[in-house]
Amino acid sequence: MLSLSGSALADNSARVSLNGQTLAQQPSGSPASNYKTPTPFSYQGSPGKTTFQLSDNLDFTVTDQGEATGVDYSVGVACKAG
Repeated sequence: MLSLSGSALADNSARVSLNGQTLAQQPSGSPASNYKTPTPFSYQGSPGKTTFQLSDNLDFTVTDQGEATGVDYSVGVACKAG
């Protein structure tokens, strides 16, 4: 089974999605925790689905409410037999 996991920090907030499916959404507004505490996200193949698509899109949509913005993230992909 293939799985994906990671975390994101953003100023002001971010939404993380895989192929259009939301994996994580940070609170809107300007909470300091969005850029100080990583927001975790993960995905595991659904029952019967053991692979990702031929082409997968991992998107980070960042919403800014000021002059400066940014996003920092880490992502890991794992494959387990069985």
